[in-house]
Amino acid sequence: MAIGAGDVQRARRVAWTAGALSALILGLIGLIVTIAPQLWAGLYTDQPGVLAAAALYLRSAGPAFALFGLGLTLFFASQGAGKVLGPVLASTLRLLLVASAGAWLAISAAGASELFALVGIAMAVYGLATAAAVRFTTWRVPPTARSNAS
Repeated sequence: MAIGAGDVQRARRVAWTAGALSALILGLIGLIVTIAPQLWAGLYTDQPGVLAAAALYLRSAGPAFALFGLGLTLFFASQGAGKVLGPVLASTLRLLLVASAGAWLAISAAGASELFALVGIAMAVYGLATAAAVRFTTWRVPPTARSNAS
């Protein structure tokens, strides 16, 4: 709405505020499931093997939830600003990281803990890359918004 109204400064401020709030909320969730993964996994199963795998995953990826939430929120804000190239490249970087390192881990017969750690690292890289893209991309008022504001 702020971009459409011609207020780029407000749009950026709202984007970063929403990103920080998402990071805070998802960071708290990530912290909780990192410390006590059974609170989440136990909602779905009581099978010891599944609970152990879920705990391993949540302890590996949970710490990255904050950065992933930041990245997702800034991605959506970038859509509103019509500036998605950077966030799309950040998504592509995450995909390439998981595909290449995941293939290497699979070939080298790595265990689940290494694969889960890769997922957490990829989430963090995505969030940081998206934040950098938004930080260094200039947002402008689209020409249609300028003519409508007149």
